[in-house]
Amino acid sequence: LIDKDFGLGILFVNYVRALYTFSTAQRFNLPDEEKIYKLGLQIGQYWPVTIAYLFGGLNLIESGNEKLVLRYLDRMRTLSVEFDNDYPEVQYFRLKTHLYTKFRKLDEATDIFNEAIAITKNTDYKMQLMMAYCNCSIANSLKLDFTEARNALAQAEHFVNDFRIPMCHALYYIAKTHIEIAELKVNKRDLHIRKKVLKTTHDLVKIAQKVRSHLTESYRLHAVVYLLLNKPGKASRNFEKSIKMGLSFNGNLELSRTYFEAGKFLRDTSNKKERINGMNGTECLMKAKAMFEEMELEWDLKEYEKYLEGK
Repeated sequence: LIDKDFGLGILFVNYVRALYTFSTAQRFNLPDEEKIYKLGLQIGQYWPVTIAYLFGGLNLIESGNEKLVLRYLDRMRTLSVEFDNDYPEVQYFRLKTHLYTKFRKLDEATDIFNEAIAITKNTDYKMQLMMAYCNCSIANSLKLDFTEARNALAQAEHFVNDFRIPMCHALYYIAKTHIEIAELKVNKRDLHIRKKVLKTTHDLVKIAQKVRSHLTESYRLHAVVYLLLNKPGKASRNFEKSIKMGLSFNGNLELSRTYFEAGKFLRDTSNKKERINGMNGTECLMKAKAMFEEMELEWDLKEYEKYLEGK
């Protein structure tokens, strides 16, 4: 048998590493994942193992590795059963709702969100509840159901100021940005909406500096806003920053979407910019498609096809 204090030290080292690498957007998978899982069961420690799986899973989502995230989710669910504890269960749903949102599994997402919210409401884990509402809001925005998106965001707003944790605020601003971009598309001349969404994405980029895994997505959303505000120069610079972050760190999932948006931007005949990061519009689109296919991003591939059909 392993000495309990020694084993606990191993578990906490891995949990800290998983948290750190997510915050700094560095590539990381749990080393000896099987040993960590069995060690947690052996010495009766679910908390550090759960957190290691959570942040390891969040990291894998950003890199586009859905299959390994599903394995982590199975492990977290087993921990919940083995220890008869709601903490692994709540974190299981935190990771699962994030996975369904990020991988755009929107048809299945509603039931997952409802279950996650119902279970988390019966616990004291308000931060996880807030994040579930944020993911729910994002998913509904992507489904173009803005009534439900606003309702979910309003629920998240009840809790967001209770936490001074950058990852909470970053996810909240991402959800808020999706709704405000939709409003801007409808009312491009509305000065209030223009100022509001610009401030939201500015705040998002600022807070994402502390949770760098969100920076690839944050810069892209900022670029999209500048496009809608008819500021192509600033849009181009933010696309470049998004691509730089995705290439430098652990951002393949959101990087693929940046290539797609940058490709559309460069192919627009009203735009004078010819290349971003050395690639023209066609090259960006081809790169996006290849990454969508590699990560099996069905929703994104459909969006890609819709774009081509509209050309």
